[in-house]
Amino acid sequence: MRGDILFYKFECKIKTDVTFKTFINTELKSFEFDNFSVDKFKSSINLIYNGINIGVSKWLSPKRSGSGAMAKVYDTLHLNKRLAIIPIRKDEGFCSGHSIISPTTSSWMSLFNVYIVLAYFDKAIKNENYKNKLKNQEYNNDFVREEIKKIMSFQGDAHQWNETLFRTRMWEIHRKSIDAYRRIAETTGVKVTEMGILSDKYDYDRDLKMRYELAKKAALRETQTVHENERLNSKFKGFLNISDCLGGQYYLTCDEIFEIGENKYLIQESKNSTSEVLPTVAEIKEVLLKMYLFSNIDEIRLKRKKVDANFRIKLTSESMIGKLYLKDSTSKYEIEEFIKSNKLSKSRRNLIYGLHKEVLHNNFTIIIQNSSTQEDLDI
Repeated sequence: MRGDILFYKFECKIKTDVTFKTFINTELKSFEFDNFSVDKFKSSINLIYNGINIGVSKWLSPKRSGSGAMAKVYDTLHLNKRLAIIPIRKDEGFCSGHSIISPTTSSWMSLFNVYIVLAYFDKAIKNENYKNKLKNQEYNNDFVREEIKKIMSFQGDAHQWNETLFRTRMWEIHRKSIDAYRRIAETTGVKVTEMGILSDKYDYDRDLKMRYELAKKAALRETQTVHENERLNSKFKGFLNISDCLGGQYYLTCDEIFEIGENKYLIQESKNSTSEVLPTVAEIKEVLLKMYLFSNIDEIRLKRKKVDANFRIKLTSESMIGKLYLKDSTSKYEIEEFIKSNKLSKSRRNLIYGLHKEVLHNNFTIIIQNSSTQEDLDI
């Protein structure tokens, strides 16, 4: 649904050293590198490489949204070394869906010090339920293993690796992907999307600038969109233009903005569940990653004037009983009463306590309430 929604436009800079601590990680299975095969796992793992624990997330698509990719990254952030295996492109068949990685993904991963393994699919089978569609796509495992070895011998940080990767090897890996899909088309009979091969003179800076403009336009469109399942109390949304010291640019929206004092604002990201008491864990992890970015903002301006901001996550559902405001002063008694009132399972109980730890160690708060409850602006 669209309409003339009002929004605040903030200009932001984030700290030189982004700090955060995660507390609702999924326990990762461990694999020794000698026995490592990328298609043996679906999400995230602890990869043991010469005695070093590495958090590895496996993406099924180049897109950051819609595939749970960022939730997978979240699950690796508690480890000092982390990698994300990302396909340079995914082709599900001509007219069935095609996507290619954006260089803006390099900025996101560098921000969280995640090294990118830019890889490609070289196996797939035909989806018999459709006329022209692929399924069960698998990475070239030998290529992934060699890339991990290169990263482990690389002396620089994730930003240095990722930028060099996109600047100098994008065209090479793109060519491997196109050749692989042509072979897949021959063996499956599925017609794939024909693409020109990137030149070895691929212009990273030009592509990045274009992608930033697209991201900006998409974020501005989002400020004028109200989704069917949203339950919002503010008539204002937020548009945040965030820059980091590495040259990264992030055009993001937030669901609700409240003016809570003179030149002071509450910037709130909201998630609503229509079927359960709480949104899914994956949804919560994705919003936490976004909040890590917001809560590391060092300077925020509105119409060129410095302002102050508080940051909060709001989790709602129609079936929720009562309200729980997670902040520094929240007591164990308050948490237990909320858990008891909503008859939460053991896993949901652990989630609530994990979210409280998130609040205690990171620079934001979380409010959990019924979707019809009036907004609590007692910050």
